Amino acid sequence: VLFSRPVVIAPYEGKPTLMFRLANERGNRIVQASVRVSLLRETKSPEGMTFRRLIDLKLPRADSAMFMITWTVFHTIDESSPLFGVTPENVADGNFGLVVTMIGIDDTLSQTVHARYAWTHEDFLFDRRFVDVLVDDGTGERVLDLGKFHDTEPSPRAIASAISLPR
Repeated sequence: VLFSRPVVIAPYEGKPTLMFRLANERGNRIVQASVRVSLLRETKSPEGMTFRRLIDLKLPRADSAMFMITWTVFHTIDESSPLFGVTPENVADGNFGLVVTMIGIDDTLSQTVHARYAWTHEDFLFDRRFVDVLVDDGTGERVLDLGKFHDTEPSPRAIASAISLPR
């Protein structure tokens, strides 16, 4: 299982959303796939003790009956999100990261597939979106191009902001 190197935070369906993607590099399908995403955040207790805490992130879709090609995981950053109010500046402070685990069953071998990945604050990109990895092969067929899997481009909001800036 391949995980995107960056995590992007950009508007999706009008709301700030954290996104990353996975790709199934196996020749076999993974069935009953599920992901769990946790924010790893440094916190301080009222007594002054500093410790790292895992906080599960709510996902609109944490399960996939059939993980064949790619899967983009979304976490909406709303008032209930532990990322509410996140900015590039407080991400740069470096007091948090992201950890994801994926588990499923190999459809051919009936073996459990486990994968884990972690991102640090340096992997977060704001106002970027992932480049489409399903491309036309010239004959009208859509094929997967994993060479673009980690690539991002400015989100429409970032483009609109750049256009409206005084020159």
